[in-house]
Amino acid sequence: MSTQVKLIIPLIDENFSKDDFTSQAGFVNGYINNINHPDLLNHLFLLYRAEDRTYEGAVVMSKIQQMKSLYSWKTVKIQGHYYTLYTISLIGSKMKSLLKGIPSFDRADVEKTLKFWNLEESDVNRILLGENPLLGIDTASVPEEDYSYPDLTTESGYKESLAIEK
Repeated sequence: MSTQVKLIIPLIDENFSKDDFTSQAGFVNGYINNINHPDLLNHLFLLYRAEDRTYEGAVVMSKIQQMKSLYSWKTVKIQGHYYTLYTISLIGSKMKSLLKGIPSFDRADVEKTLKFWNLEESDVNRILLGENPLLGIDTASVPEEDYSYPDLTTESGYKESLAIEK
């Protein structure tokens, strides 16, 4: 997860904790770019495993689906595995400056972010406590989705392609 995403996550909702972004909760990664939807600017994309959802993952799903800034969610297939992709709108000048790589945090934001990550993220600490608070621009993207079509050479593939079965 990029430093930009680590700075954005504590500010998107009060109900989140660091535990919501662990592998036990099904969290895979967070992105600010989506190669599958380059038209979605000013959004955060959170990718969670959908195949083996745990109790923690169900709690996180409930938290995310109650967010006012939730733009959409869907199940996607990436490299043969299913994931839930949550798209969250990033609204406000603070978020837009973070997307440009310039954190504009007040003291409360700094304290909230450091407390959220329990001072365990050295890159976040360097940005928030250092003298040069500039970030690079995160270019990582949600991985490309699998687009599979039924194999029409087999009977089962042919049946899958029909809108109405005979």
